[in-house]
This record gives sequence, C-alpha cells and structure tokens, in this order.
Amino acid sequence: MASTSSPDLATASLGEAVTVLLEAASRVSACISDGEHHALDGASAVGLACELVAAGGLGEAAGAVLLHRAHQAGDLKASGFFSVKAVVADAARASTATGSRIGRLGSAMAAYPRLAAGVLAGRIHPDAARAAAEGIGSAVADLRGAARDEARTRGEAIVLPVCEAGTVADVETVAAALIFHLDPESAARRALEALERREVKVGTVGATAVVRMVLDSLTAAQLIGLLEARIDRWFREGSLPEDLLPTGDDAEDARRRLLARPRLLADAFAEIVGEMLARSEERRVGKECRSRW
Repeated sequence: MASTSSPDLATASLGEAVTVLLEAASRVSACISDGEHHALDGASAVGLACELVAAGGLGEAAGAVLLHRAHQAGDLKASGFFSVKAVVADAARASTATGSRIGRLGSAMAAYPRLAAGVLAGRIHPDAARAAAEGIGSAVADLRGAARDEARTRGEAIVLPVCEAGTVADVETVAAALIFHLDPESAARRALEALERREVKVGTVGATAVVRMVLDSLTAAQLIGLLEARIDRWFREGSLPEDLLPTGDDAEDARRRLLARPRLLADAFAEIVGEMLARSEERRVGKECRSRW
C-alpha cells in the first residue's frame, strides 16, 4: 500500500503519529457517515476499501508488537492484565477472539523477524503472517534445540515469498506442507499414526443414525472436496432446496448457506452413496445377464 507522509508525520514521535492516525480514521468515518462514498464509481470504492483494509492490518500489527513487548516485560501484569487477550477485550473493548488473534500475531512477529518486517512494511497481511507462523510451529514441533531453530529459519524462508505474493489460502496450503520439507521423519510418523487412528462408528437414534468418523487429513480433505463439489453443482444447476436459492443479497445468501452446510453435506453424502449403490446393482444385474447367455 502506498503511503503518504506530511512534514509533521516525518518528524512525529510514535504517540504523535498515533494521534494523527486516529484523527484521520475519524475523518474517514465521518466521510462515510455523510455518504461521500455514494459519489464514487465502483472501482474507486473498491480500491479505497482495500487500502483501508491494508491500513487496518498495519495498525493491528503495530498494536500486536507493542502489546507483545508489554506482556514480555511484565507491564500488562503490573496493570492488572495477565494476557494480551484480556487487555484487548477490556481496554480496547474488542472481542476475546480479536485479543487472541492479536496475541498470536505479536508472538509470530517476535519469533519471525523477516515476516515481521514484511508485515510492518505493508507487504504481508497479518493474517498471512499468522498462518505462516502457525504452520512453521506445527512443522517443527517434534524437533529440539539447534535443529528446531534451523528448521524454523528455513521454514520462514520458504513461506516468505508466498506471504508477499499469494493469498492467505495459498500461505495455509504451503504452511501445511512445510513438515515434509523441515521434518520428513515426523511427517511420515504422523501420517502413519493418523491412518492407525481412523475409525467409523454408527449409532442408531430413533429414526436417524449418528455417524462418527475419525479420518486422516488427506482422506478427510478428499471426502469434503467430493461433497462440496456436489453442493457446488447443485448451486450452479439451481437445484438447491428452495430456502437456499439465491436471493440477490450475497451476504444473506452466504450466511444461509453457511448455516445449512451440515445439512447440505449430509444430503450430498446420501446422494453420492445412493448413486454408488445404484451403479453397483447395475453391474451385478449386467453380470448375471451375461452369465445366463
């Protein structure tokens, strides 16, 4: 995101810069409240919205650094707070989920200086940095000492270009595969352990049945991908249940589909199983007919 600076900001202290930022944010909110955005064309509105999201990310990152340092120095505890989550929820009046997110970001930026530099320079969104740090942490969890430190550095180098050029989803995909590069022995062991833990349990409850599955991550991803592909096909064909047909309100349609997702997954599973059984029966009948001839 391109930044603009005035002579005052160029020489301002941190506190003064934050004051200017808050004043600018208030001005932006006032412009939106007054309806000035209605005069913008669509492309301009989208561009400004993306810049505001980027600016918000920079503010969150800077706050995460300050809070992490205060926590490590014991300043939060001296003020009556025992975690970043607590101070964000109380003093900043945000949710505990936001506090947890900011706490994780502060820890990530402290542990991975190259990611931190990218975030503070506006090249990396905080969400990407969090995803990268969590992926690296998971990948090196079984390593110790110098081997772990070296693997973390290599992991940061691998994921950094993706954080700068890709989406958060891209970062999550690469981060999930880091263990195969950083600790292949643990990757193989975890894969075998996941296979050994697989199980399916079925319990009958009245006219319904409760199915509990424990699957390895690959099989689970394949299953969900198969079911969601079927749901997407229903959406494209317009064959969703009437209460889930598009209304023209994208936000409302997304909300209803999210709430209905468990039912839709079950419907897709039932339809696919029914088709498999029908094909199996067709093959059986065809085989019997051929044997009679």
